[in-house]
Amino acid sequence: AKKALDYLYNLGHKNIGYIGAKVIPHNSNNEIELINYRESTYKKFMVDINNYKEEWIFKGNFTPEDGYVLMKNALKLKNIPTAFFIASDPMAIGAYKAIQEEGYTIPNDISIVGFDDIATAQYLTPSLTTVKVFTDYMGETALDTLMERIKDERELSKKIVLPVKLIIRDSCKAI
Repeated sequence: AKKALDYLYNLGHKNIGYIGAKVIPHNSNNEIELINYRESTYKKFMVDINNYKEEWIFKGNFTPEDGYVLMKNALKLKNIPTAFFIASDPMAIGAYKAIQEEGYTIPNDISIVGFDDIATAQYLTPSLTTVKVFTDYMGETALDTLMERIKDERELSKKIVLPVKLIIRDSCKAI
């Protein structure tokens, strides 16, 4: 998320919106507070550049349908952000459709950065700039960590940071 936001900022975008997912606790007692790292990174970044606006945050589910609806809502704002960081590529696909239906163009009017680098991202028009998550490596690391925990009977959790890569395509423009 930080790489995506830095990229947009370095292109001149200061008004950056966020479209992401609601965090749903794992249990009904709400005893576990989950952290949405993409959203919290977005909020911190926007505060750091002194341009945080709650009305630029839109949340739903990680689906193209919600990406579409949330972007439609964003385009009703009086002050539409010049760029959006969208927390999943499927949501970005829905956002593309909403932007085009409302008569805007990507990247001339609105720049978009997604997250996941799903196979479809490169075939959108324009192709989607996105953050690639190395899911094969993620699975390998999860298995190694599980095996280590079982073998060593480790009770403490371990924080693991996995690499990501910003894939720059055609959905962003310098302003």
